[in-house]
Amino acid sequence: MTRYIPYLAFYFHQGMLTTLALQGTVGYFRNEGMDLTQLSWLYIVMVPWIIKFMWAPWCERNALSFLKNNYLGSLALAQIAIVILLIIGSFIDPNKSIWIVISFLMLLMLLSSIHGIYANGILICSFEEKDRPNANIAQIGGGYFGVALGSYAFLAITQYTTWQIGFLFMAALSAILLLPIFLLRTNIVKNTSSKQPSFSLSCLKKIWPGILLSAIYYIAARGLMSLETVFLIDQGLSMAETGMIFTVNNTVLSSIGILLGGFIARNLKTWHCIITVMSLQAVIACIFVIGQSKFNVTGWIIMYAVFSVIAAVGFVTLYNTLMSMVRPHQPASDYTLFQSVDITIAMIMSIVAIRVAQYDYKTSFLLLAIISIISILTIILLRKKIFDYKKFKIN
Repeated sequence: MTRYIPYLAFYFHQGMLTTLALQGTVGYFRNEGMDLTQLSWLYIVMVPWIIKFMWAPWCERNALSFLKNNYLGSLALAQIAIVILLIIGSFIDPNKSIWIVISFLMLLMLLSSIHGIYANGILICSFEEKDRPNANIAQIGGGYFGVALGSYAFLAITQYTTWQIGFLFMAALSAILLLPIFLLRTNIVKNTSSKQPSFSLSCLKKIWPGILLSAIYYIAARGLMSLETVFLIDQGLSMAETGMIFTVNNTVLSSIGILLGGFIARNLKTWHCIITVMSLQAVIACIFVIGQSKFNVTGWIIMYAVFSVIAAVGFVTLYNTLMSMVRPHQPASDYTLFQSVDITIAMIMSIVAIRVAQYDYKTSFLLLAIISIISILTIILLRKKIFDYKKFKIN
C-alpha cells in the first residue's frame, strides 16, 4: 500500500487545484450573487491545461532528477512554486475584479499543468501493463479526494471565515503534499535514445485513436459535472451544504466507482469497458432531463450521487486505456496530449452547459443527453479503426 501513497499525493494535489478553480471559486462567486453568464468566463482558466501538450515535450526533455527519478525534481519545484502562488492568492480581493481572479487562476493552472506532466511521466513509467488498473485507481482516487478539498474545504472555510483564509489553507495542504515524494522508490532514468520527445502535426496520425477517444468518451459527463455546484446552490442549498454533498459524492461514492472501474478494467476487454460506461453516462443524462419535472432537492442529491459513481468508473476505464496508447520514448508528452484534449472538451462543455443553464437547466440537460447519444453512435461507427491499435485485442 505504501507504494501507492506518492501517486495518490500527486493526483490529490492535481484534483485539489483543478476543483478549486472550477468548483470552489465558482461556488463562491455564485453565492455572492454573480449570474451564470459571468461565471462561465471562469472556465477559461483551464486554457493552460488545454495547450500544455505544446510545452510537454520540452518539459520531458529537460526534466530534473531527484532520488534517482528523472521527473521528480521538476515535479517538486513546480509544487513549491504553487505553494508560493497560493499564498500570494490569499492577498487578492475577489470583490474588486473577476478578471484579476481569472488571471491569477490561469497562472495557477499553468503551474499545475507542468506539475501534471511530470506526475504523468512518473505514473506511466512506474508500472507494467498488468499493474496499470491499480495505478489508475491510485491516480483517480487521489484526484477525487483532492476534488473534495478543493470544493468542500474551500467553500466551508470561506463561508465561515474569509477568502484569504481559504487560500492559505490550500497553500498549507499543497506544502504537506510534498512530503510523500520521499516515499517514492521508482528509479526512472533519463531517455538517452536518439528518439527524443517532440510534437508535430505528423505525430497526430500515430496517436489519433487516443485523441479521438479522449474527445468523445466523456463529453456529456463533463457538462453534468460543471453544473453540479451551481445547480445545487440554485436548489436552495448553502455553500457549506453544497460542499458537503460534493465531498461525499467525490470521496465515498466515487471510491465505490473507482474500485468498480478497476474491476471492470481488469476483467473486461477494452471495447466492452468503453461502450458499457458510455451507455451508462447516456442513461444518466436522459434521467436528468426527465427528472426536471419530477425530482425535489433530495431527488437531485441522489441523482448526483449515482452520477458520481458512474463518472468515477469512467475515469478509471478511460485513463487505463489511454496509458496503453502512449509511445515508449515520450509517455508523459503523449499522455499529456490526451489530457489536453479531455480538458478542452471539459472547458467547452462547461461553458456551453452553464450558459444554457442561465436560461433553463432542462434545456442544458437535454443538450447533454443528445450529445451523449451522438458520442455513442460515433464510437460504434469507428470501433474497428479506433481499437485495431497496437496491442489491443478486441473480440
